[in-house]
Formats: sequence, structure tokens, C-alpha cells
Amino acid sequence: MVECCAAVAGGSSNIGVAVARAGLAGNPSDALGGAAIAIPIPALAARVELRDAERVRVVGPRQEQTWSSMYDLDTEVSRHGHEGADRLVTAALVMLWRWATTTRSGRPPGDAGLGTAALGNTTPFEAVWSTDIPRSVGLAGSSALIVATMRAAAERWELDIDPPMLAGLTLETERTELGLPAGWMDRAVQAHNAPTWMDARTTTQVDGLDLPIMEVVTPAPIELAIAWDPVGAAPSRRLHGGLQARLKAGDPAMPAAIGRLVEQAELATAALIGGDGPALRAAVSASCELRRELGALDERTSALVEHARRSGSAATSAGSGGAVSVVPGPAGLQAALDVFAEAGLPTATVRFG
Repeated sequence: MVECCAAVAGGSSNIGVAVARAGLAGNPSDALGGAAIAIPIPALAARVELRDAERVRVVGPRQEQTWSSMYDLDTEVSRHGHEGADRLVTAALVMLWRWATTTRSGRPPGDAGLGTAALGNTTPFEAVWSTDIPRSVGLAGSSALIVATMRAAAERWELDIDPPMLAGLTLETERTELGLPAGWMDRAVQAHNAPTWMDARTTTQVDGLDLPIMEVVTPAPIELAIAWDPVGAAPSRRLHGGLQARLKAGDPAMPAAIGRLVEQAELATAALIGGDGPALRAAVSASCELRRELGALDERTSALVEHARRSGSAATSAGSGGAVSVVPGPAGLQAALDVFAEAGLPTATVRFG
């Protein structure tokens, strides 16, 4: 686990946690106006603790920055942007602060008062964060840290935020504060902390955000696996940015591919609910091949898929690349895990029911 802050003795603290997630089918259509089904990975998580301090403080591995208040932090990043290893934390804090003190309070942006009377504890704090989610392998480590930060800050500021709004604020943080071409799947699962179907084909505006359909799914008893290759790490914007550019440019292959990915997501969701292993394997495998046709399956992720198939399992990219979701075949979960162990690749298991 990566730790990067010193403790502050005494005072109150607020803790937020968010786990990694893995797509089963439909992704990456969630970032392209489509739909997807994904699951949380409880074994891998990001954790943020806000502790009372004299100044707002976030400490990174190579730098330390402090501000006298959230208003000063907001003012600075408005001028200079978010920088360094702590930018996910500062971006999450500023996004939630602005939303709570303008959208929710009715105060105009830029008002020094910022409607703080409607909030709870607004005194300075130190943000202490840690994560054991592998970096840049497509398991949503960035959004997990943002969700965890917002959960801790929402508790501190006494904000009641439902999961869809939390997902929307997280996506808005990545898109507007950090300029990342992110999609809905990660945030929907992490905000609900449950297997979630999300459908971006229909949206509803709530508190200034366009929110898609998000529905928690209750799986029948089933065991799944997640495997990743640390060497295959790459920023998610490389995948999502290219696909979004193709869609915007009118690439005729994109709408058809998105529609077929949505179909497999629907089939996978029904199979997950019904405990139909063969049907789930078929939908996951088909979703993987559709990604391949789109050019959204890199060489190292393809290698992970082939490892899974050696045990009779089905697999597809869990996100933006570098990790796969595995539906065990007739030989069972252990057979799938053994194949990855023989290749020296890390895994995590997810059990429902």
C-alpha cells in the first residue's frame, strides 16, 4: 500500500473508502453514449482520511502544499490548475466544495462567502491518502481516489449525496478539473459500491449534472477473477481519447460497435442475475472480441485474455487496458487462478452470493 502523508495527532477525522472496479461487458461504450455492466473489487481500495489541522494540507511523495482555507485552495487552482501527485485529491476537494457552496447554497461562483453556513465542519484539515489499486492498468484507481476523497469531505461538511450524484461529481471532476476523457462505468460502480448497470443513452439533469441510468444489480452466487499485468500500465486517456475522437469525427464503425457492445452488456447482466455461467462467459467473450474489432484491446491485455482461455475461462479488458475480468470455465476458479500464477501475474477474486 502506498502511504503519503504524516499523521496529525488529536482532533476529529473523517474517512472515505472506494474500491477498484472491473468491467464485465459493454465497456468502453459507457464513455461513448452506450451502456455497460461492471463489478466492484473489494480486495483493492483507496482510502482518504481528513484530520483536523491548522491549514488545509495535502502531502505528496515529492512535495507539500498548504492553504489557509478551502477558499484559498479553490482560488489557486482556478488560476494555475491542479499539479503533482496529489491532483486527484485537490481536484475532488475543490469540485465538491464548489458544488456544495454554489449549486447547493445558491451563492454565485466567486463569492468569498461561498455559502459555508450550510456546511458542517469547515475548519482546515490534513488529507491523508493511500491506495493499493494497481496504477494505470484499467481498474479505476484514479476515480477511486476521487470518490474516497469526496466521501470523506461530504462526511466532514455534512453533505447528503446519493450515489448517482457522487458518480456525476466524480466524472465532472475528471473531465472539467483534470481534462480527462473519462466514462461513466467506473464512477457508477464505485459510488454504489455494488455491481451496477449504467446506461448513458438516456440522461436526466440533476443539480446541474446530466446523470445516466444507474441500476444496482444483485448477482446470483458466482466466483470471478481479476488479473493484471503491471507492465501493461498506460493512462486511460490513450484509449478513451482516441475512441471519442473517432466517434466525434463520424467514423461509421463506431455507432454499430457501440450498439453491439450494449447488447452484450444486456446479456451479461441477465446472466449475472440468473447465475448462468455459460451465458456470462459467452457475453464476456463477445464483448472482448468487439473491443478487439474497435482497436480497444492492446497486446498485453490480449495476452491476459489468452491466459484465461487456457483454463477454459472467458475474459475481457476490465477497463482501459492492462487488466482483465475473468469468468471461470467448467474447471472452476482455481484453474483460472493457477494459469495466471504460473505466468507470475497478480490476481484478485470476487465472490457474490
